[in-house]
Amino acid sequence: MRFFSLAAPPRHLGLAVVVGVALVLSFLIHGVPLAWAQAGQPSNEPKRPAYQIGSAGRFNEDWSVLRGVDLDTTDDFWDRLKFIPLTSDQNVWLTIGGQARERGEYFRQYLFGNSEPKQSDGYLLSRYRLSADLHLTRYFRMFAEGRSAFALDRDLAGGRTTSYVDEVDLMNGFADVMIPLGQQASVTLRGGRQELIFGSQRLVGPGDFTQVPRAFEGGAASARSRAGRSPPSGRSPWWSTSTASTSRPRTRSCSASLAPGLFTSWP
Repeated sequence: MRFFSLAAPPRHLGLAVVVGVALVLSFLIHGVPLAWAQAGQPSNEPKRPAYQIGSAGRFNEDWSVLRGVDLDTTDDFWDRLKFIPLTSDQNVWLTIGGQARERGEYFRQYLFGNSEPKQSDGYLLSRYRLSADLHLTRYFRMFAEGRSAFALDRDLAGGRTTSYVDEVDLMNGFADVMIPLGQQASVTLRGGRQELIFGSQRLVGPGDFTQVPRAFEGGAASARSRAGRSPPSGRSPWWSTSTASTSRPRTRSCSASLAPGLFTSWP
């Protein structure tokens, strides 16, 4: 059995590599001028949240920092999509987000040659996500995110299984209700389909490296406090709990609690 060959790789593998390199270069071309602009931006430029790409969760981005800012004068073009005011007082606003990911993979003698119809193959994995985040005052919020995952010319064992292909699906679809507890604390209740992100995600997480991440259906609750050394509002809560189950392809139940700031939140 030969595991290595000097034969030229298939043409579609070369196409996947070219597409991947083109995407990386396009992000570099866009990112370098943006980094220069941010390095020299004036002090009155709004402090935008970091993009929560991957397993961080786009729903954790808080773009309310753009409220009251003249978006025609900011340095970032995407500000116009990150804060779309729907009322004159800007207490109701919409945020639009998205992600496009292209990944080329190539296997030689997959499963030690025990793969049908091909033992070696190269293919392109594509995944697209589009989200809308609607805030109806600071007390109620709805978040929806769609997902499409495709596998081009994958002829290894398993083929185009649900681990690689999910053409149109709802990744996140939930509503939040925030209940203030005085001036220093609040509790947020969440229900619907959602990604659960706990700690380092070894046990509970969406598994973003996979082509089709996991989503759960159920409820969650989290508490935040501005007292002491707790994280500021909009960041990680000092306590959260979730009870949910996956939907497809197999049903799994999950109940978890996390208290990263329980002993540092109160003076």
